[in-house]
Amino acid sequence: MTNNRLFDSQVINLEKVYERQFSIPTYQRPYVWGQVEIEKLLKDFYKTFESGSNQPYFIGTILTKEEATDADLVDGQQRFTTLWLTAFVFRKKGIQTDLTRFLEDKDNRLRLGFEIRKEVELYLHQLLGHKQEALEITMHEINKLPYLKNVAEGLATIESIIDQFDKGKLAEFGNYIYRNVYMVKNKTPENIDMNHLFATINSAGIQLEQTDIVKSNLLKIIGEEKVLYSKIWEVCENMNNFFERNARAVFNRSDWSRINLEYYSAFDADIFKYETGAPLTLEETESSIEHILKNNTETYTNKSQGNNTEEGRTSEEIYCRSIINFGQLLLHTYRLHLKHESKKSPKLKLTDFEGTFHVNRLIEIFSSLEKRNDKEEVTRFFHLLWDVRYLFDKYVITWVTDLDQKTEHLELVNFN
Repeated sequence: MTNNRLFDSQVINLEKVYERQFSIPTYQRPYVWGQVEIEKLLKDFYKTFESGSNQPYFIGTILTKEEATDADLVDGQQRFTTLWLTAFVFRKKGIQTDLTRFLEDKDNRLRLGFEIRKEVELYLHQLLGHKQEALEITMHEINKLPYLKNVAEGLATIESIIDQFDKGKLAEFGNYIYRNVYMVKNKTPENIDMNHLFATINSAGIQLEQTDIVKSNLLKIIGEEKVLYSKIWEVCENMNNFFERNARAVFNRSDWSRINLEYYSAFDADIFKYETGAPLTLEETESSIEHILKNNTETYTNKSQGNNTEEGRTSEEIYCRSIINFGQLLLHTYRLHLKHESKKSPKLKLTDFEGTFHVNRLIEIFSSLEKRNDKEEVTRFFHLLWDVRYLFDKYVITWVTDLDQKTEHLELVNFN
């Protein structure tokens, strides 16, 4: 008899996942690997490959939640995305290797899908030359959205590294990655409590924020409109930037000449727009890809890990730091939500949640909202979150960087 409470662990390589399609869940953070991580991975691959083509190379574990041939990638996104980008670079260079089979599954579906970051998914379609709506990602959007720019820069980094290897061995090297790079795949039990799993993962030191788990659980209740509401969340969650700057970056298709946030502006989907622009022609698409992969390759050969110092900022850039974190903002917002909805705690007999006010309890506290499974209530919470974040920026002091003095001071925000 099978124990459906046990994890199913298997040692796999890329060849063994040929029939499977992976989805990056809502709660996963964007792709963030830079030159250091990518270079270490690929050069370690190549060093082991040169020492003996049959030597295995293990890259750790991944965690999946599976149904038939589809799998949510609970943990392992950074490595999987890097492997996909590496396979694409081999294909782009015309190298005949089995590694390129990793780009799509046996049904010609994109190997990696994204629940809410559809711009990334469309960009990957675009790279493969798929027509349809995949030609909508412009260079402006790639440079504007960090999670797109990181993918594009990752491609350039990978190409610059691959160019350093022996060209006569690249086909064999690609086959090595496809068949000799191994990982342990841990599949979750069918009826597992995912909230409990995430709490366990967090205590083990894996970077899954409770705010991301709450976001994922709430967006599942919203359903078809989850992309729109994920954008609202994205505007609110970056507490180390101004609300207005976040809104302009996320809802970049809005007519900002007609939006005045100095006077209160509640969220309106007819005003705040994020849709991508007109489709590119095939020539424009190829030009955009070449701009990243060819013209800018040298930029990333010796790229540092970014410049977050005051000296590296331009005079026009203003940076701030909130006096609370996003988890605390969520808890404050939920208390207001319970008051507005007249939801009383059975024990407290008050419109408040039970227990201590602590961000380590986010998943537990929001479980009551999730259990009610009321789409309309959840959408009202997202609208309230937008309101609270706007008012927080307007009326609560923030640490603001003085670029001349290289110091921080507290001040109120001025909306432009």
